[in-house]
Amino acid sequence: MKTWRHCGFVVGLVLLPLHAGLPALTPITTVETKVISVTGFPGTEPSHTVVSDYGHRPGVILAANADSSSNVAFLNASGTGISILSLDVAGNLTGRIDPTVLQSATKLIGFTRIPADGSFAISYAKNNATNGADFEYWISRVSPAGATLFSTLVFGTQNKAQVGSKGEPGTFSSGRLVFNPATQRLIAYTGHTQRWEDNVRHQGGHVATMSLTGVLTVVNPWYCSHNFDQRLLVDGNNIYTLAHGDAYPRALVFGRWQDSIASTSFTGDTQYFAISGTIGNNTTNTQTGGMVKLANGSFGVVYTTKLTRNNFDVRFVEITPAGVAGTSTWLTSYPANTFAIYPRIARYGDAAAIFWEEVQGGTVRAVRTKLVGTAEANATAQGTVSDALVRLPAVYDIASLPNGGILWASNRGAGSLALQRVAAPAGSGSGVLRLENVVIGKSGANYTISGSINGGTPLAPVFLQASLDLGGVDVWHNIAVIPLNAAGQATFGPVTDPTGGALPKNFFRVTTGVP
Repeated sequence: MKTWRHCGFVVGLVLLPLHAGLPALTPITTVETKVISVTGFPGTEPSHTVVSDYGHRPGVILAANADSSSNVAFLNASGTGISILSLDVAGNLTGRIDPTVLQSATKLIGFTRIPADGSFAISYAKNNATNGADFEYWISRVSPAGATLFSTLVFGTQNKAQVGSKGEPGTFSSGRLVFNPATQRLIAYTGHTQRWEDNVRHQGGHVATMSLTGVLTVVNPWYCSHNFDQRLLVDGNNIYTLAHGDAYPRALVFGRWQDSIASTSFTGDTQYFAISGTIGNNTTNTQTGGMVKLANGSFGVVYTTKLTRNNFDVRFVEITPAGVAGTSTWLTSYPANTFAIYPRIARYGDAAAIFWEEVQGGTVRAVRTKLVGTAEANATAQGTVSDALVRLPAVYDIASLPNGGILWASNRGAGSLALQRVAAPAGSGSGVLRLENVVIGKSGANYTISGSINGGTPLAPVFLQASLDLGGVDVWHNIAVIPLNAAGQATFGPVTDPTGGALPKNFFRVTTGVP
């Protein structure tokens, strides 16, 4: 059981396996690739054999959906205009939109989908006639058909010669945009430049939120300086960020933020890796990888660095929601002529999977994998992807699928989208029933619960149940019967507990039978 405090009371989830024990985990060696012809799809991306100190504006972003379908946003190969693709669970292309509001975009920065209506939110750069290329920062929301729902300028029109002027979103950095269903708002995080009193444009992070009607709130206008790379994860009313700091601080940083209905605020941060060297010298010899929430409630973070090593090695650390970093683990120990690039991490069933590319002699020799996050996963050997053509995304994260698998998008030359998938581990499909992405609300005197269910028997019903004390004195009460789809998944809510009244149930679970 995992518990957390929310809205003044304790909520608990009981995750009930349908059978005892899980099969032994084996290293990941198989990645399925589906190449799709897409007009205008970009054919180039950053180098896979030279490690950059900076992140990259993501020209291609994949967003996975609750039913394991996906959407891909990309900056057209011409360098202007953003398009959005829809793909089904099997990776077949089912739709494309070229929203009018996005056709003047010159850089893609962030992309997410709002599940309730299937609309999309996109953060991006545009040219400014006075200030130059890629200077304006915009966030827009479009309908599934591409109609403009809102388009809001964040910054970039103030003359860049003026002190305090902001511009160049994603410069020497990357960027992320996510939707928080708990607060019904968008969270936007990227790097940018600002002119200071010394008449120099310095680089730092920028954190903002936006309502679904396009109302902007700046949460932190200057977060970590220099902030060379960004990651962003939403977990209920909490937001977690990664920052790649080169100056203040000169460290890799895990940030914590509270996202309530009323406002979003900074809670604190943890420097999980100190970067030696001169403050602000634009060289860190370190590359940010990614983060994912683990089954134990902590966050798994991966990165590469050559500091104190022969060359760039992969390192993994677990950090608690309170920001307490555990002991870091080196996953590689390369000689001077070999190094790791583009470390990526995603949930893989109850474990997590780390991927990286191994480079030697100016060539990617292989994509390596390592399972972490549970005792069983930690004990597995390193794996090697058997398909030598597989490459990791140079510009964005790999996605955790609700069924326990992993998905990412990359390119195979101009006009070719490569959709690459790792099948879910044995036992994570119809073997382990999981209640996830929970949001607690209130309707009148009663509390409500929304969330998603994964790992069930395809097309079978499950029972959503509630209790005050884990079924002790107060037995488990059925509050909803929820049918699962062909993938053994469902999204539900808000469901009201009719037995709760003024005394809310403290614990919820899903099960296949009555108590």
